[in-house]
Amino acid sequence: MKKFMLLIIFIILFYVLMPHIVVKSNIVFLSVHKNFEIPRYNLKIFLMNSNNKVNIKNNVNKDKIGTYYVFYRYLFSFNIVKVKVIDNSSPTIEFCGPKNINLYDNKDYSKFYIHDNYYNDVSLKKKKYKDKIVYYLKDRSGNKNTITRKIINKDNLAPNILAPNNIFIKEGESIPKFNAIDNSNDKIDVFSSDIDTKKSGKYILDLIAEDKSHNRTLKRVNVNVLKRLVPGIIYLTFDDGPSDTVTPHILDILQSENVPATFFVTCHGSDSLIKREYDLGDSIGLHTASHIYSQVYGSRKAYFDDLYSVRDRVKNVTGNDSKIIRFPGGSSNTVSRKYSPGIMSYLTHEVEDRGFRYYDWNIDSGDAEGKSSDYIYNHVTSSLRKDRPNIVLMHDIKVNTMNALPKIIKYAKDNGYTFSKITDLDAEVKQRIYN
Repeated sequence: MKKFMLLIIFIILFYVLMPHIVVKSNIVFLSVHKNFEIPRYNLKIFLMNSNNKVNIKNNVNKDKIGTYYVFYRYLFSFNIVKVKVIDNSSPTIEFCGPKNINLYDNKDYSKFYIHDNYYNDVSLKKKKYKDKIVYYLKDRSGNKNTITRKIINKDNLAPNILAPNNIFIKEGESIPKFNAIDNSNDKIDVFSSDIDTKKSGKYILDLIAEDKSHNRTLKRVNVNVLKRLVPGIIYLTFDDGPSDTVTPHILDILQSENVPATFFVTCHGSDSLIKREYDLGDSIGLHTASHIYSQVYGSRKAYFDDLYSVRDRVKNVTGNDSKIIRFPGGSSNTVSRKYSPGIMSYLTHEVEDRGFRYYDWNIDSGDAEGKSSDYIYNHVTSSLRKDRPNIVLMHDIKVNTMNALPKIIKYAKDNGYTFSKITDLDAEVKQRIYN
């Protein structure tokens, strides 16, 4: 009896004196790929919580299904937590496009991707009903998922009106006819509001298309009714400026002769010269920011980056958002073919859809080729005609152009010509596209 009592006392003392590592649970379930945190523990010494450091080791791989262990040891006391990494996430489907199928929109709904968080081999069973498709998924861990895809047999898509954002026509011309396409493949009529095209101006054209299911589309188009350039009038146009040395003298000549002109400017020269041109009543058009062909025509994006750069300069200087442009080298240039084949065929349409209009010329002064002032005078004056508008290409960075200009103006006035500037309501003179 005495020995038994001593054993009892020993056991009690051992339990009291023995350090204990206590965890909340000796088994933990962890979803695969989830972050693993070591289960918390309490170290008790003499039945009191202790802050002494416990040695912990674990071999848990959160990205691989299996059974792992976390070992806790303090002196000769230890504890073990079993960690089971399991796959308990259901597989899913990612549909290419809308989830629900609309029989009227003529889209390909057959493509989709199956995703599973662990196994790639997911079994799929598909059952089609009148108004839905049901997908039954099951992965290797036994996780299941059921996904229902509705089938909509109703046309709720409006027709698409095939019309540009901006339309340019001359006075007296009719509004062009437009078409619309619809998912039903039926012919859709497009109705438009009335515009008086006999008078130049800027108008808004409302286009309406409605399909058999009464889906309606309204598209508003900017219509620019342009004044026809008057035969016999001379439009002096200057490219590549301003030049701090030449442009001031050209402006002096134009001002003293009371002759308006159009300047297609770059990002070179002084802002004050562009401001002076604008304040004198001349038109400020957009030419190019850099005039480096490899940059301007390097790509479609490069061209518009260049154009918007010079547009921003003009707007900041004058407050006017100019929409008249001239392509470097003209729309008929072939130098662009070296950098982007076919780019001019694209740009000549795209600039107009963005609200710009481009102007070429029908008289080239030859000053860009370094011709003399006498040549410039003789060539321009001999090319003038009373039966057409005369768009004269010159450059306000050329001294010979400055020297020839007074004589050209005098000849024109002596022979009954008048001068005008290009405005955003004047019809264009365009050349043939070669690229």
